[in-house]
Amino acid sequence: MNRKIWFGAFLLSSHLAAASLPLHIYTLQAQATPDTITARKRVVVEYKDYYIQADRVQYDQKKGIIRLFGHIFIVAGKKYSSWSQSALLDLRTDKLLSSPFFFNESSSKLWVAGTKLKAKRKKVELQHSFISSCSVECPDWRFFFDRAVLDQQKHWIDLYHMRVYIKDTPLFYFPYIGFSTFKERQTGLLRPKIGISDNEGLIYIQPFFYAPTNWWDLELDPQIRTQRGYGLFGTFRFVDSPNSSGSLTTGFFKERKSYLANKKLKNDKHYGLELFYKRRGLFFDRDGIYVDSKNYNDVDYFNLQKSEEVEGLESIVTSRYNYFVNFGGDYFGLYARYFKDNRKEDNSDTLQLLPSLHYHRYTRSFLNNHFSYDIDVRVNHFYRKRGLNALEYQLSLPIRFHTMLLDDFLGFCVSEKLFANYADYNFVNKHLNKHWDNEYLYKNTHELSLYTDLVKGYQNFFHTLHLDATLNIPSFEKKGGDRAPFINIEDNSKKLTLTLKEYFYNDEGQEIFYHRLTQPIFYEADQKWRDLENELGFRIDPHWLFNSDIFYSHQRGEITSVVTTAAYKNQRYNLFLSHFYKNRVQGEQDSNFLRLHVSENLSKTYKLFATIDYDFLRDRTRNWSIGWQMRKSCWSYEISFKKETIPLLTSEGSNSYQDNTLYFRVELYPLGGISQSIRKTQERRIF
Repeated sequence: MNRKIWFGAFLLSSHLAAASLPLHIYTLQAQATPDTITARKRVVVEYKDYYIQADRVQYDQKKGIIRLFGHIFIVAGKKYSSWSQSALLDLRTDKLLSSPFFFNESSSKLWVAGTKLKAKRKKVELQHSFISSCSVECPDWRFFFDRAVLDQQKHWIDLYHMRVYIKDTPLFYFPYIGFSTFKERQTGLLRPKIGISDNEGLIYIQPFFYAPTNWWDLELDPQIRTQRGYGLFGTFRFVDSPNSSGSLTTGFFKERKSYLANKKLKNDKHYGLELFYKRRGLFFDRDGIYVDSKNYNDVDYFNLQKSEEVEGLESIVTSRYNYFVNFGGDYFGLYARYFKDNRKEDNSDTLQLLPSLHYHRYTRSFLNNHFSYDIDVRVNHFYRKRGLNALEYQLSLPIRFHTMLLDDFLGFCVSEKLFANYADYNFVNKHLNKHWDNEYLYKNTHELSLYTDLVKGYQNFFHTLHLDATLNIPSFEKKGGDRAPFINIEDNSKKLTLTLKEYFYNDEGQEIFYHRLTQPIFYEADQKWRDLENELGFRIDPHWLFNSDIFYSHQRGEITSVVTTAAYKNQRYNLFLSHFYKNRVQGEQDSNFLRLHVSENLSKTYKLFATIDYDFLRDRTRNWSIGWQMRKSCWSYEISFKKETIPLLTSEGSNSYQDNTLYFRVELYPLGGISQSIRKTQERRIF
């Protein structure tokens, strides 16, 4: 005969049924028999990592089975949850059956709704279901499938007989598709890059990502361009210490003979090797290394690593190698610079800096801090295979006396600036530099400075003003030999430098305006008044930022250089405008170009963007692009058109050509997506 037990608050623990089962049932009303417990009204079940709510729960103690009915909510671990009307939990096998169901994974925001769910330990099987990460009420996209298997341990899901729906319209059918639900790095194929070019045909790049550990990974990018050739590029990335990281990139591309002949390319193979590495604390706590090395046979090595867009390259590509170490007040540096001019077929006459040694002693004070000095020593090796080379030795030793006058209102500083420089053109290959006599220079300069720093507060802002007048007077100078064009030493001339620096800050301490004015005056030169530099910048409000740096030539009576930038950003608009103007002396090429990037967020979802580079001297557009972007929490797409100039090395020299690229991308979160570009190459133009 059944016994009916009523509790105001009822708890059945696992030891009542089987001591080995970590089962707890919480309810306001329960009914028990020797084999069965039935709970009603706000029932909660806790079992291992399951947390379950239901209208009614029936527990078969003999079989170890829990049956759940009505408004069932199940949480499994920290990431998975489901809703259903009927479910069964087998405590012996940890098997869960549920129908119909709604299943959600919090980390990827994927949800699944279907007719039947079967979960056993680390695997979940679904039948006749929909999957999406969009709004449940009206999803923009969803996949319908007959059967799916989710491996929670491998973070992978397999879908069988899948149909793709946009809203309620079916678009595609796939007999099988599988993808990862894991957000972290893992080995596998990445999204392919696909493009179409009238010159190169179909472009297909299939990246493969290999990530065996958390401190290094490898990406291989085999590619084929059906009308041009084939190649392989790869990047090895690593983090070898908490204070360092690096990457190694290499690649190779083989041209088809027909394409090589048609485009008159200089090389039938394009290859290169790039190394990037930076680290602090290499051998000591206060040392570091920085390497950014680029070695390649021609500029197409970079161009071929892209499918939908080609990043603009400078005419001269610089490789940098730096090592430094600090020992208290002393600094040692070892540098090297290697320059490659993409406009040249032969780089043997390009001047390199291989290497440069640097020692600096930081400022030391003595005699009650009124006196100070520092030391700077450099050794520069200028090298090239063809042309003039040099080994330059340079020493700078300023000694200063400093004091404050007029109750700290006026500062006074007098310095003796000792300087020595020696350029040896004949340390090697004397026959190449026999027409150049080694240069030496020894000089001292007196420097007198008067300056003041003023600060005044106002109701809503405060103002700082720095005024400085520095007079340089040559003391002695001894020099001889020939000075090469690449030996840059400031003339030892009597000059006065007037400087004004002022800053305005709001009542929150944020800079709202700055102004810097510098005027050098050379007393003994024909051109006494050198270029006046006037730099200013201001923030009109939290959205507008403006900067300008202007050089004015008194001798020519005109502006010689202007660099201006303006930026505006709010929730809807983002604008960046830059203008560069250089009025060079006769015989040199002037520059005058503008770059504009603007985007508008038409809503939280839609964005319109455009970029233009315009050359005023040549009255033509160098590069421009326009595009449209849609971004929601569950998917996004982008459509853009770009016209740009691409450098090219041919058998006739350095050329360029223009590419018209139509690009589009669709991505479904977190599944991934596809992208494709269609390129049309226009007639080449000589640089």
